[in-house]
Amino acid sequence: MSDPVSKSEKPDTEAVLTYLRSLQDRICDELARADGGGGVREDSWQHPNGGGGRTRVIEGGSLIEKG
Repeated sequence: MSDPVSKSEKPDTEAVLTYLRSLQDRICDELARADGGGGVREDSWQHPNGGGGRTRVIEGGSLIEKG
């Protein structure tokens, strides 16, 4: 059975990655701003066999102790 999605219809992986990272930045920045001065700590990681990501933790704010 052939793939119903042609190669031209598949998403640009790098564009999707860029969009999702930007979305994560905006969400974290807005949460930190709304929390009144808390900071966002980032931990970037890579799997030895490929792949990876970044984990974000908001802490030290007036409403969110750590999240």
